[in-house]
Amino acid sequence: MKIDAHVHLMNGGETDILLDRIRYGLAECGFDKAVLLPDFKIPNNADVEYAMRKFPGLFYGIYIPDFRRGAAHVLKELEACLSAGFRGIKLHPRFQTIDLNADAEKATLAMCNERKLPVIIDGFMRDTDEGSKQLDFISRAADMLEETKIVIAHFGAERYKDVLMLAEDNDHIYMDLSLSLFFFTRTRPEMVGDMCSCVKRSGADRFLYGSDYPMYEIDMYARGSERKLRTAGLDDREIRKVFGETTLGVFGP
Repeated sequence: MKIDAHVHLMNGGETDILLDRIRYGLAECGFDKAVLLPDFKIPNNADVEYAMRKFPGLFYGIYIPDFRRGAAHVLKELEACLSAGFRGIKLHPRFQTIDLNADAEKATLAMCNERKLPVIIDGFMRDTDEGSKQLDFISRAADMLEETKIVIAHFGAERYKDVLMLAEDNDHIYMDLSLSLFFFTRTRPEMVGDMCSCVKRSGADRFLYGSDYPMYEIDMYARGSERKLRTAGLDDREIRKVFGETTLGVFGP
């Protein structure tokens, strides 16, 4: 089973056309499934549900809550998404206002713990004060989500060593490799190489492959990422884990 664990269905186009582009990209590289996330700026959760209905078995749907609407609304909407087959939620502290002490946020994370619902957290962090605040957010969220699995997206970007230390102390934390393996190729190639080496050293069963489409084309990112990971020493068994088996372990069959 080959899975792209980070694909966005964005706003701003005909949904059926956008889905056809995603399906074509997945088929080009032999992907069987994708973790499908809404637009992170204005979450289009209904479009993700539509995609799941139209192409059964192809997508793991992810829900992005709008905490501004209050606990009752978010929990009702999340319950409906789960009934529709969604497999997890995403928190995006860079583009959402999220207060982990607020009622809606606490109730939602409590429900994720109770239902063993995986939580993806945006992890694109720079070596800045803002990046430090985001890292603190992830650490606090990890403490609140001890009963379920957490996926830190983009392997923490420039804070990947901090994320790796956090994961070493928390066996319910996983990391996806979306965006970062290409975003920093020209500006920090040594960092990208070390990121790939970390997958080898720390174990492929803690890492999920993802493209972050449409930021990068599915086929280009898949082929380039596999090449970089093999250069870092990953063998066929480890590549299979990163490109699907670990994702299955997080989101289920």
